[in-house]
Amino acid sequence: FMRLGYNRTPMGLLAKAAGMSRPAVYLMFPGKEEIFSSLVLELNRKKIGVLQEQIAPVRGLREKLLSACLAWNESVFEVHAAHPESRDMDDLSFAAVRALYDQLADFFASIFADGGRSPEEAAIAGRTLALAARGCRIASVDRADMAAMLCSLVTAMAR
Repeated sequence: FMRLGYNRTPMGLLAKAAGMSRPAVYLMFPGKEEIFSSLVLELNRKKIGVLQEQIAPVRGLREKLLSACLAWNESVFEVHAAHPESRDMDDLSFAAVRALYDQLADFFASIFADGGRSPEEAAIAGRTLALAARGCRIASVDRADMAAMLCSLVTAMAR
């Protein structure tokens, strides 16, 4: 999926990568979307764990949000730059991608809550940041442009 994207990745290639036969893969997963969902959500869970460790020593709401937002979006930017076909892995029409952004929103919400926002305010701010940062990444012309937009977004939201 990371190299070819969802649409161009055949089940046979997924089975080969897993060291299994196609029939064995179908015994574990009904189809490609379920494999995609399982992989995307597990990778995101691990990435958020790494981000939690990365921002633990960082002080200040803006600094924590910016560190986490830049790290998450730069990793996605790198994958898309190296493998343009993988952009469909960020397609919100996939339930797994929507769930991924929900996980990211919850992570950002926890940072906002730790920074003193009410639970309700933290939840909407976390969701707004996750999806607005996605828009900055998609609209950016290069990594520096993305970083500048994310910095501006986080600065405004951390006030």
